[in-house]
Amino acid sequence: MDKPFYKKLWAAWTSLGHTISHYLTVLIAAILYVVAFAPLAIFMKLRGRKFLPHFNGSESTYFLPKDQPEPTMERMKRQW
Repeated sequence: MDKPFYKKLWAAWTSLGHTISHYLTVLIAAILYVVAFAPLAIFMKLRGRKFLPHFNGSESTYFLPKDQPEPTMERMKRQW
């Protein structure tokens, strides 16, 4: 038995929507990169600032130790 016309129309419509959404997502991501991330990266590069620590490769681990706060009852009550 063949599908009714409205089901074929709905399948075509959703397929078109998925295709359009794919291209719009790529377009929006590209615009966001060009407008926001690239200028910020260029600005930070010109100022000599780095977002992440750079390692020279001789480290056995990339773990950065941090100071542990004093375990008091007040901190246990208010963990977040």
